[in-house]
Amino acid sequence: MKDEGVGVTKQDEALLYTYTAPEDITIDSIGHYDSVATISFEEAVFPLTLKRGQSADVFIHEPYKLSSHDELLLEITTTKDQSFTKHFRLTQSIPKGYLKQIANEANDE
Repeated sequence: MKDEGVGVTKQDEALLYTYTAPEDITIDSIGHYDSVATISFEEAVFPLTLKRGQSADVFIHEPYKLSSHDELLLEITTTKDQSFTKHFRLTQSIPKGYLKQIANEANDE
């Protein structure tokens, strides 16, 4: 959905997303789809318990593999098996060699 996109900021060579808990929550895992990027966290140990209003920083490191809508889907799973998804709008330029990679993948099929 158009209004599901969340903002990210560029920090050094990574994208930074800050997740703010809408309620008291215990996060079991944070993962992603449609990308070969790696994720790291600053001072986060899982399961991660956040009180309402507390936040956790999620760093997404290159290489980004953009989906068909130039977004990366992040999934946050709680210990109560609730799942939240966030679509990152990647507004920076396409990574070097990305179009060549897509063409090569298409030719391999």
